[in-house]
Amino acid sequence: MPKREVFRPAGAESNPVLSPAVRYGDLVYTAGMVGRDPETGEMPSDIKEQSRLVMENLKAALEAAGTSLEYVLKAQCFVADINDRPAFNEVYVTYFPNDPPVRTCVQAPMGPGVLIEVDVVAGVPE
Repeated sequence: MPKREVFRPAGAESNPVLSPAVRYGDLVYTAGMVGRDPETGEMPSDIKEQSRLVMENLKAALEAAGTSLEYVLKAQCFVADINDRPAFNEVYVTYFPNDPPVRTCVQAPMGPGVLIEVDVVAGVPE
């Protein structure tokens, strides 16, 4: 039976209520990532900039766990305002230019200032 391993990107602060990435066997599950700059702790008010930071935060969590965006199988995306989905999509497709993962994208209430949150499931390359 595989063991459960928790991974944190370099420099990530410890959080008592979540782990950034958990690997179990050949799969990695990430927590929902928001558009907070990991170096400054600031969250921009622009949907595109938050989207870029979300994707970079996901990328860092996946790489810490031994995989990458290339191996993402499923993405769950939550936007505070469904009207921001086209702007989010503009950024999203730059990270998945070919054969994107399956995806769900819905409107959901979020914390103050959070415009987008994404979590993914990825495979681990052999």
